[in-house]
Amino acid sequence: NYIDTTTHQQLASTTVTGAYQSQLPNPTLAPIKAYLAAGYRLVSNDFPTTVSPFVSDALTKTYTVQLAQQIETLRPGDTLPAKMVLQRVGTETVHFDYPNKTVAAPTRQQRVLYTRTATLNLVTGAIHYSAWQSSGLTTFVAVVPPTVTNYRSDLARLNAIPVNADSSDLVKTVIYEPKKAELTVTHREAETKQSTGLLTEKTGAVAAVPVAATVL
Repeated sequence: NYIDTTTHQQLASTTVTGAYQSQLPNPTLAPIKAYLAAGYRLVSNDFPTTVSPFVSDALTKTYTVQLAQQIETLRPGDTLPAKMVLQRVGTETVHFDYPNKTVAAPTRQQRVLYTRTATLNLVTGAIHYSAWQSSGLTTFVAVVPPTVTNYRSDLARLNAIPVNADSSDLVKTVIYEPKKAELTVTHREAETKQSTGLLTEKTGAVAAVPVAATVL
């Protein structure tokens, strides 16, 4: 009898006959070879190899071959079956651009590595995964946009974001606009130094830091 010790079920049964204390080629060798090729491992085989299998006075003698389904544990870095994924990287990418999409400051990226293991039943092909484990981070930390001279970012801060292995990758863009300044020109009479009144007031984009100017 060939028994699967994993499921406790009988796989097959073979009957051989012979005279009392006669010898015959071991009939278990070929079936065991086939079971090993199918993913089993041999646990035990009590079919005799040094004495006659018909040594018993009984007309019927039963021998048992025990086989177990092999379970292989797979880890990141092992040679894996197709479509098996045991690691992934979650990312948050923040770009810092001018309105014309040129780069205002270097891109910042945060990465979290997630890994897991899997068990593969070599007989049935069944796969079971462990829970994802992170490299330590569970949150993308808050990002404060860098200072760019004469420019103002449209966001003062990007808040921290909790993440897990199922989170989508994040891509964000911070836009830097030129700072705006108000330039006021006051005209005064040279002799009296009294103001003639506000004549001109303009607001617009300038390349320098905000200033206030007085013309005499």
